[in-house]
Amino acid sequence: MKRKMWAVLLCFTLGMSLTSLVHAQEVSQQKGSARVAVIDIRRVVQGSLMGQKMTKEIQALQQKQLQKLQKLEGELKQLQKKYQEQAAILSQDALTELQQRIRQKAREIDRFREDAEAKIQDQVRMNLQKLESALRPIIAEYCAQKNIDIVLDTEVITFARTTVDITDDIIQLFNKKYSQGNQQ
Repeated sequence: MKRKMWAVLLCFTLGMSLTSLVHAQEVSQQKGSARVAVIDIRRVVQGSLMGQKMTKEIQALQQKQLQKLQKLEGELKQLQKKYQEQAAILSQDALTELQQRIRQKAREIDRFREDAEAKIQDQVRMNLQKLESALRPIIAEYCAQKNIDIVLDTEVITFARTTVDITDDIIQLFNKKYSQGNQQ
């Protein structure tokens, strides 16, 4: 489940980066040269108060789903144990009914796994969209103040000087705005 969460995060990051690249090409074609900065979105998610809160929410959801899954798996094991212990003494009809219950429980577990993964992925996607919509105006305002034309995610670039990395500044501004918004 964690891999899927990171896969969704990577897709989100790449999507933001591709959008930035297209915008970068447009700006550089219009003006000739542009001031470029880089940001590590993954670090923003990990270092921002909002990102940390969302990560905890996802982890809590994962834990809740895991507990439910473990309960279902325990029920399946009980049925399997009953089948093994009583196979010699139960009638054929009773054995057939118990086998059906075991198959139904196994299908129920499979469906639950799929539903749980989808639920977690949906929550990750919603959280990332919420984070992005809160983050974009902060980045835009910062770029306007610093005369930065293009911001690229570090995931899509090979090299950038540390002097053009605005991640720490954005985390600081984002945390300040987020904590002010939560106090009101």
